[in-house]
Amino acid sequence: MSYEHELIQNHRKWLQQDLKGTASHCALLSLIACRLQRGEMKLKALLKLGSEQGYTPSAVRNILRRLMQAGLIEYEHKDPSIFVRLNTDGQQFLAGV
Repeated sequence: MSYEHELIQNHRKWLQQDLKGTASHCALLSLIACRLQRGEMKLKALLKLGSEQGYTPSAVRNILRRLMQAGLIEYEHKDPSIFVRLNTDGQQFLAGV
């Protein structure tokens, strides 16, 4: 197994544990994951959603960074917006959690 593959698997394991957790960052992770399961979303809308729930834009970006490190989401730039969506691995991962 390559180092990169092992690193991705570790990130996924940590996310899986956090999705079952009760801490504030776990709730934000669950909120974002649940919303992305319904389809792609503008980055701006995700930041607003987090803000409406009392989270900082930094906290939302941190969760998105963790999902990206786990290889579960992808970004797409469609002028003038940036969209975030689950990739195939992300859909399978969240369906199994």
